[in-house]
Amino acid sequence: MKTIVVPTDLSDFANRALAVAVSLARQHGAVIDLVHFVPFSLIEPSFSEAPISVAQYLDEQAQEAEKSIQQLCQQPRYQDVTIRPTIARGNQGLYETLADLAADLVVVASHGSSGWAEWLFGSNAEQIMKRVHCPVLVIKTEQENFNPQHPVCGIDVDDHLLTPHPIPFQLGETIREYIYVKTPSDPKVDEGIRDWMAELAAARNLIDYHFTIVTAGNVPDGIIAYAESRRADLIVLFSHQRKGVWHLINGSVAEDVVNHAPMPVLVIPLR
Repeated sequence: MKTIVVPTDLSDFANRALAVAVSLARQHGAVIDLVHFVPFSLIEPSFSEAPISVAQYLDEQAQEAEKSIQQLCQQPRYQDVTIRPTIARGNQGLYETLADLAADLVVVASHGSSGWAEWLFGSNAEQIMKRVHCPVLVIKTEQENFNPQHPVCGIDVDDHLLTPHPIPFQLGETIREYIYVKTPSDPKVDEGIRDWMAELAAARNLIDYHFTIVTAGNVPDGIIAYAESRRADLIVLFSHQRKGVWHLINGSVAEDVVNHAPMPVLVIPLR
């Protein structure tokens, strides 16, 4: 892992992600790209005086953000890590800007979302997950010296998982806990699921691992409940990053877990 990207709105909450990124950068010798996005004015300044004021306001916002992000990067507690501050501007938007960056990991702080807001728009973390091409680590609470020791990995019977998808950072004991959530509408039989897990273990050279099949009303709730029962300090999931009508109707397990899990969640895109 060489480059970690951290999007920030410069709030204390958003900067929880920076603290985690710094911890990972120290462990792996990575550099951090700290990105703040300033919206682009779609109004041409030549048409009237009002757009000039808008453009001037945006320039002032960018200058203020530049000052704040520089001060953040220069804090003494971060002096042993290379942090590259970036003020992004343009008509692409934050999510597309992040997708264009070369990153091995994106770390983002998230409150999650619920209700109509979740169904229609989702959280910022959810929107980032749909667009970037690298793993995304979502942080919910302050994490001192981030170093997960008890991760839980939620899996599906999906042959894409048989292809290696490297974890971007070291985990204390690697991933030894695997869970499959069986819902009332799931036609798979337990024996077939366990046979597939054995195939996955062989493909990934897993020897000392624990696999559990649990029953729940839906997959995200089952994963979160199991992780809490095992006192997991990280949930690891894999996602196809589906979009459009399919996603609107069926949603994404990874996104639902990100929105509702109390612990950090690492989402790795399937290739």
